[in-house]
Amino acid sequence: MSAPAPRRLPAVGESRGIRFPPIAKHTRADGSRVWTVEHRGLPVVCLSVLYPIGSAGDPIDRFGLTSLTADLLDEGTRTLDGLALHDALARLGSHLEGEVGPDAAAIGLVTLSRNGDRATALLADVACHPRFDPADFARVRDNRVSRLVQMRDVPAAVAERVFSRQLYGAHPYGHSPVGVESSLRDTTLDDVRRFHEEVLLATTPTIMAVGDVAHEDVVRWVDGAWPLRRGAAAPVAAAAPVALPRGPSLSLVHRAAAAQSELRVGRVAASRSTPDYAALAVMNTILGGTFVSRINSRLREEKGFTYGVRSTFDYRRDPGPFAVQTSVQASATTEAIADIVAEIRGIGGDRPATDAEISRAQAALTRSYPRSFETAEQVTRAVAQIALHGLPDDYFDGFVRDVSGVTAGQVSDVARRYAAADDLHVVVVGDRSHLAAHTLGLGPAVERPLSDD
Repeated sequence: MSAPAPRRLPAVGESRGIRFPPIAKHTRADGSRVWTVEHRGLPVVCLSVLYPIGSAGDPIDRFGLTSLTADLLDEGTRTLDGLALHDALARLGSHLEGEVGPDAAAIGLVTLSRNGDRATALLADVACHPRFDPADFARVRDNRVSRLVQMRDVPAAVAERVFSRQLYGAHPYGHSPVGVESSLRDTTLDDVRRFHEEVLLATTPTIMAVGDVAHEDVVRWVDGAWPLRRGAAAPVAAAAPVALPRGPSLSLVHRAAAAQSELRVGRVAASRSTPDYAALAVMNTILGGTFVSRINSRLREEKGFTYGVRSTFDYRRDPGPFAVQTSVQASATTEAIADIVAEIRGIGGDRPATDAEISRAQAALTRSYPRSFETAEQVTRAVAQIALHGLPDDYFDGFVRDVSGVTAGQVSDVARRYAAADDLHVVVVGDRSHLAAHTLGLGPAVERPLSDD
């Protein structure tokens, strides 16, 4: 009996790009926009409204106001209390989802296409006519304050707060969307009502529908339910110029006898509109974006300091942060920081990306890319990026092509320009006895409080 033929894995095919579906657009008399993407296959529609103002638009003495206002939207409308609102949503087989980031606020829902007109009317009622009941306001605000107090005991949350402040200082990106305790305690219901009326509703929203719908139907639904804004469209206010803190810096939040140290290492880097997006994606994948990245291989696989470490670029309207984040065993604190800085310095300097690393990164980024646009919710997020950042409608079509064309020289160049090792901010949340600051070349460690208050 002859031996079976050896099995061979199928050949790896070429990476395929996508063809992003066309966006049908309509501008209403008040400047608000209705955008529709037909995404057939399932009888559902994802409805969402995007306001181009986020936590960066918080008043300087009311950090967290945008997020608090958005959080109160699903507590009821002028005609429906909270229970009645959620009962109406349940009858549509849906629930509200809200999100507030530095640059935008959004609220939306997913429902069956046949319920699209009723769902649009309900979403318009929520967005434009919130109830803002005093009891609901007090409960939601107090819960947020309690959450912030509890977060003092979460090293990762403390590290994120201090890291943002170190990177951005007085810039509007320097605080979390959730806010700070003192601001929230001082916030009143009148503040919320005024912000909703004079700021949130004064911006030009984009109302999006993605799913098994026709554009003309969506326009009809919106025109029948969404009130026109009074007066002219209010432009998004540009943040006043602020000098960002320059690195290097080393900040410490002392936690006595902590078994681990929470680390953040990074700097202000690139905006969403950067022409270097593809090269940055490849560079970051090699440096710390995957399990087999340089930083994870060094800290986890070679030295066993951590369960995992990753690096990210958070792209925003203004330049957002580049960050390496991890938690390491306390005794490895100083060595782990030194290793992270060495890897950042190396990829832009004496250890440039190899052809094998670039090929592996390109494959990781491109072969799974089409899966990012499978559902109506995923397509809605992509449309929101186009709307918020002014990207061309076919922006996502070129990603695979652009990533596949990235060269070693481009990787080194963006590493030097966007992750320069001489401008890094380092944050440590852990026991000070494990931090030998004088060996790191970052200057003396400055101790920071657990809270902004």
